[in-house]
Amino acid sequence: MKSCAFYSFFILLPFSVFCQWNPSPTDSRLLNTKLSSFPSAPNNIYLFEIKKDTAAFDMIVTLNKCEPDIQFFYKIPEKLKEGNILITSEAKRKATKYLTEFESFEDSIFTNKSALWLSNNNMTELLLLKETTMDMGNGMEIFYKRKTSILKINYKGKEKIITVFNIENSGAKGKIQFAVLSDQRNAMIVKFDAPFSMLLKEVR
Repeated sequence: MKSCAFYSFFILLPFSVFCQWNPSPTDSRLLNTKLSSFPSAPNNIYLFEIKKDTAAFDMIVTLNKCEPDIQFFYKIPEKLKEGNILITSEAKRKATKYLTEFESFEDSIFTNKSALWLSNNNMTELLLLKETTMDMGNGMEIFYKRKTSILKINYKGKEKIITVFNIENSGAKGKIQFAVLSDQRNAMIVKFDAPFSMLLKEVR
């Protein structure tokens, strides 16, 4: 199925395809050649740096599957935490609640929430309306799309500059800011700042 989404006419993708990366002339007009992202695919390994209080440690995420569900394994060696998470196709489309702090899970199936990826509904509203309602740990609240910026990561052994959309709440319940990849088809959260911080450093 060929992705086709002209924001000027407000025709949106009916579902999110996190693993797809098949640029076409339509995609180029949509994403703008100035925006830089990367595809998510099975067997990708993501290295995140987490800072909490005065401690810093790594979280290693291995993507096992991304269609029709997302399934990944994560491990935080320093904290002896690990788990398997499956995000159903329904949650990929509609989730408004997100797991942000990772504990130990054996096998968790998310049918109405997500983790590391924004749902298509939330991402679509951010792109079109510049705001959306979701729960990032403080209960349901409105988040706003702010400026676009860049991050440098190590991608497959080489430095890569990626474009991200910066998202934040009002701060009434406690300030939360995060950055998501500038690609609706791979709306991965690559940076998170709340009482703790999480940053994508490397894709292997």
